[in-house]
Amino acid sequence: FRGAQAGFEILKDSTCYQQPVVFRDTSRANGSSNIVSRRWLFGDGASITTAQGGLVSHQYQTPGLYTVSLEVTDAAGCRVR
Repeated sequence: FRGAQAGFEILKDSTCYQQPVVFRDTSRANGSSNIVSRRWLFGDGASITTAQGGLVSHQYQTPGLYTVSLEVTDAAGCRVR
């Protein structure tokens, strides 16, 4: 597989649900195909799409456990989570 690899880490996971959770994009492009978009799915129905990597924060409205995922699309149109 020569496309991009999606990845992220949690930098700040507040114990108070009224504080934002902060994520860092650790995705990597492989070969000559750069990442052109990143779609964050926060597990509560909310999502955002960004062109650049870096930090993203999200504030959950209800306490609970959420499954977060990151989908990246490279310049060749390949999408991976």
